[in-house]
Amino acid sequence: MRPSGSTAVASIVTLSAGRPRPFLYGDKAPLNDRNSADASLSFVSNHVAVGCAVVTSTFMAMRRLEPRSRLPVLILAVGGAAATFVGVGRIEAGKHFITDTLMGAVIGTSVGIIVPAMHDSPVKIIPVVSETQRGLGFA
Repeated sequence: MRPSGSTAVASIVTLSAGRPRPFLYGDKAPLNDRNSADASLSFVSNHVAVGCAVVTSTFMAMRRLEPRSRLPVLILAVGGAAATFVGVGRIEAGKHFITDTLMGAVIGTSVGIIVPAMHDSPVKIIPVVSETQRGLGFA
């Protein structure tokens, strides 16, 4: 799975929330950081969302391909630890609050489960483009 689905969902939530980054609550951050375009894009962590989406979708695919193997669980454990380290690093760097990283994990994990599950679904989502209509259709 490409992580674009989790990026899209997390970006929509981030832009909608407009939550200031943790470093804005003090006065130690340099002025150029305080006035940067992403200074109010704390909630949610896209880094964690993408990491969790990749790990979860890889786990789902490997579980489907190798149902008797222990490799999917190993992928989930190692990937989950890596995504956790990314989240902790973002918190320690003052870029996110813990709630930002937790919600990023929820979004990424959800997308990582939903997208692979849709591949087995009998319902197909198709683009509709004509002179009078644009959008998505279901078949």
